Amino acid sequence: MKLKTEGLSFKQSLVIVISMLVWLVVLISTLKILPNHSAIYPTVWIFSSSILFLVWLTQRSTVFWLKALNLNTISLTWLTVALVFGVVYWQLDQWLMQWLLPADSGLNEMLNWQQNTAHFYAVSLLMSSVFLAPIFEELFFRGLLLNSIKMKTNGLISISISALLFALIHWSWPEFISLFWVGIMYGWMTLKTKSVLPALIAHITHNALTFWLYVAA
Repeated sequence: MKLKTEGLSFKQSLVIVISMLVWLVVLISTLKILPNHSAIYPTVWIFSSSILFLVWLTQRSTVFWLKALNLNTISLTWLTVALVFGVVYWQLDQWLMQWLLPADSGLNEMLNWQQNTAHFYAVSLLMSSVFLAPIFEELFFRGLLLNSIKMKTNGLISISISALLFALIHWSWPEFISLFWVGIMYGWMTLKTKSVLPALIAHITHNALTFWLYVAA
């Protein structure tokens, strides 16, 4: 694949997006078919390999792969904003789910999660849920995908489409409402700073608090 001297073209972005979707479908299907006797949580392999594959595909397409994935530095102010937003959104998300879901459903979900993951290494659950999942999702949705859509439309529409796809891929009702709204905010922060890092930091903060809640339940 020929190197470019600037960011990805729309055609190149589309090829990478399709390649990633095919990769995920094949990988997830394979892991479901094969018996799992490992104590490492399966999504560790899904997210870690997908991050590497996404970066590899982007690097092969352009020398400016960091720009293509919105991996630019941010100020200390935006670092603080991202951390605060992650905490505030997490608390709002908890209140929203308590309001929308039946009583005790949240506790039952946490207890079921503990039971279903008890035989996996805790560190693999932590790495997958808190770090690997946010890294892949932000590089894909607020990096590659947001930049791709923005080539064909304006910022508001590109943020909305990427947020909608982000919510759909996690499909779960009524969590969809929260996921779409936070996808809008993550996209706005990304376009405002020209960097995926604020969204990534906020996403990691939210997932870390959720993981702590599930473990402590």
